[in-house]
Amino acid sequence: MNIVKVTRHENAACEQQAKFANDRISSVEKHFSDLCSVMAGYTRKVARVRDMNDNLAKNLQSYSEGEKINRSLKQGLGDFSNTLVEIGDYRNIETQRLDKRVVQELVQYESVCRNAKDEVKNIFSARDRELAWKKQLERVKERNPYNRQQITTAESELVKASVEVSRTQKALEEQMDLFEKKKLHDLKAILMDFIAIEIESHAKLIELFTRGCQELMQVNEEYDLENFQDALKLSETASRFETVRKTSLRNTSLLSTLLAKQKKVPKKSSSGNSSSLTTTTTSNSADLVEDLKQEDYEMEEDDDQISVSDAESSSLLSYDNKGNEIDRSKTRNH
Repeated sequence: MNIVKVTRHENAACEQQAKFANDRISSVEKHFSDLCSVMAGYTRKVARVRDMNDNLAKNLQSYSEGEKINRSLKQGLGDFSNTLVEIGDYRNIETQRLDKRVVQELVQYESVCRNAKDEVKNIFSARDRELAWKKQLERVKERNPYNRQQITTAESELVKASVEVSRTQKALEEQMDLFEKKKLHDLKAILMDFIAIEIESHAKLIELFTRGCQELMQVNEEYDLENFQDALKLSETASRFETVRKTSLRNTSLLSTLLAKQKKVPKKSSSGNSSSLTTTTTSNSADLVEDLKQEDYEMEEDDDQISVSDAESSSLLSYDNKGNEIDRSKTRNH
């Protein structure tokens, strides 16, 4: 019977090959795990940017809805907030694609590397069995050199173990070739997908941000400033009307007080007291009349101011109507 002899050199070569394969798999596993962690963090960052973009869109929309004076600013903020909402949708698509086509593909390599390590363990186990049967054969020959049955059985098991080692070693070589080929292809494909996702996303974002820039360029600063100045003048006019109203009420109160005091003056009295009372009444009446004259003078000034303000208000209202016509014209053109 021909016995497959395994030399020390062949054993060392087999062991070295298995060790190299195991180290290679461990290195790939480590680097892919690190890449997976980094890509997962990158995806979470993109998701956070998406969420902050949505918050910005909500704040601008709220600002637009609350703005009552700057009309072109109101329109510009509303349009830009809608554009930001669309940008948020594309960022969400980017996040989902990164997670599916990059992160999950890297996660799968944990099981790929584990299966490859199992193949390396098989070659080590087969080699250990071969060495064990070789030692068994040597012991049988030393103890029972004339027991052909035990020697033949040991030689037969050694041949099987040697064949198993050769088969397992060949399978390991094929498995490692497939592993290396898959690793090269997958890593290249994953990174190419990452680049494609980012290029597509950034290209769309550039398009949308360009549109947002154009929307903000439509904000007419001078027109909005004029609207603010008009609103400010109208508020001043309203304040003057309120001042005149309060003055009128005060004059009415003074007149009522004067009439009430005149009714309380007695018709007959002694000569001395009559003179004193008449003097006091006359003095009080003179003071009240002087106050009424002063109030009348102030009312005349306020009337003049109100007349000017009315003219300004009518002019402002006319300008405001003209502004509304301009807005409607812009809306129809848009």
